[in-house]
This record gives sequence, C-alpha cells and structure tokens, in this order.
Amino acid sequence: MATPITDTLNELDLVKRSCLNLLEDLRRFHPAAPGSNAYPETYRLLVIPLLYAAWERCFTLCNAIAWRRLREECPAAANLKSTERAAWLMQAGFYQSFAKKLLNAAGAAEEDTRPKRSHFPTLAEFLGELDKWSSLPLDQSVQTNSLVMTFSNVNVDVVTLNAEALGISNFPAFGEIKFGRLHSLVGHRNNIGHGGTLAAPDNSEFTELWDFTERLIEVYSETFKSWICARFPPPLPPPTKAQRLLQIGREFLRTLPHSRAPTCRVPILSASERSWVALGYRVRTNLAQTQLQSFPSRAAGVRSFPQDTLVTSDGDMGGKG
Repeated sequence: MATPITDTLNELDLVKRSCLNLLEDLRRFHPAAPGSNAYPETYRLLVIPLLYAAWERCFTLCNAIAWRRLREECPAAANLKSTERAAWLMQAGFYQSFAKKLLNAAGAAEEDTRPKRSHFPTLAEFLGELDKWSSLPLDQSVQTNSLVMTFSNVNVDVVTLNAEALGISNFPAFGEIKFGRLHSLVGHRNNIGHGGTLAAPDNSEFTELWDFTERLIEVYSETFKSWICARFPPPLPPPTKAQRLLQIGREFLRTLPHSRAPTCRVPILSASERSWVALGYRVRTNLAQTQLQSFPSRAAGVRSFPQDTLVTSDGDMGGKG
C-alpha cells in the first residue's frame, strides 16, 4: 500500500538509480582497454566533471526531497528544530526584507552601537511577522531545492552544513559515510572546469575516484532513506476485531465499583486512656457479680442457696473449688 513515506523512499531510490545509471552509461560508452583496465587521457579528462555532476545531483535532490517530506509532516514552523526553522526562515520574504533594512541602516565604518531611529520599528515589525510565521504551516510555494545550501562546490564542509540544518548529522549511519576522496574529486573538477589544468589524473587515481563516486552515491541515498524511516515512522495499523473487543472489556471493568471488605480501625490510646478503660471494665464486672449474687432466682427448677453454691433442678451442684 502506497503511503507518503513510501513515495518519498521511491523518489530517493529513483535519484540513486538515475545517478548510478549515468556512471554506468559512461563505462559502456568507452570501456577500459582489455587486459590493462586503462582509459585514454582525453576520456579521463572528460569524465571527471561528469563524476562530480552525478554526485552533486544526488546530494541536491536527496536533501530537497527530505526537506519536502519535512514540510508535509510538520503542522507549523514552531514544531521544527532551530536549525530546520533557520533554513526555512531564510526563504521567507519578511526575513529577507528585514536583513536588507539592517544592512542599509548599518554603515561599514560605524562603531556606534546605539540603536538608530529606524531600528525599533523595523525589529518590531519583524518580530510580529516572525510570530505569525511560526504559527502557520510552512510555505508550499517554496521550492525545496532552494533550501539546499551549495555555495560553490559540494565538498565536505557543504555536506556537513546541510546535514546540520536538516538534522541528519546526528543520525548514526550518516556519521559512518566516508567522504575521504571527495576533496580530491572536487579539486580535479575545479581545475579541469576552470581551465586550471588540461592534464587528467593518472589511470589508477581516476578509477579510484570513479569507484568512490559510485559508492558515495549509493551510501548517501540509502542513508537518507533510513533517516526518513527513522524520522517519520509510519502510523500503527488499526486494531483487529479481537483487540477492539478486548479493549472494550477492559474499559468496562474499569467502570465497575471496587467493593472492599470493611476494616475495623482500632483507636490508638495513650497509657492514661488505657488505664481508665481497664478501671471501667473492672467496675462493670464487679457490679454485674454483685447483682447476680443478690438477685433471687425466679426461674422454674432453680432454688436459692448460699452465696458460693448453686444447685439446678437435675441435682447437679456447682460451687467454689
């Protein structure tokens, strides 16, 4: 079943295949010499910029797709992390206007740090717009590839900066990507593209750069797919009929009153209170005995005897001892 997340994963997979297909087409266009695995110098000179182009395409599209998924999953700008908000805020018109006003109001040689007359209304207007922007969904008209910061070349510094903005830099799999030969690839591309040199790298370095670029495209795109799955986990499936019935039963049991056996609470008495209770018990006992001894028996078959003797009608006798 297709979901927004699976559509995003398919897009990333399509980017990976298209970039790798370009490199594969280059291999088929001019195979290496049989036996030596060597490429002509002119071919190496032409392919180096194309290797970099495939990598830059993979980098730009992976980040743009991830930014688009982030926009679809985020209900408002205030829900984003500070680095994510910064990337989106730079595309907002009110921020760009605010930045221009500040640059125009500040002179390069001025050292006075006191606020200028226009600073307060400009800042107040910006903060009002910022509060409104934070409470609204992200702008759907923004092309997400404009959020990808590629100043000149996609080197390690550019990759790191964009990863921090997007939040993927803390993803464990991203930290395992090897960018070691990226600096060499960018350097050769710049020298060839700007006419700094017309000498191609030797065949061994050329094949290493080719293999490195293929692995980098593969790992980089797969890492983005893994990060998307971790960043936006799919919703839980709906409960089955048995699970719904079980939940209803649990809710019903919670509504029943809980009956408890009554407990007898014994008051805690002080020593003086306990002595008064004992004294009252002895007084009541003595009074009951005195009334029993002095009260004449009127029951049938019972006669009065001396104080220490009681005889019943059947002849049994009980007394002291």
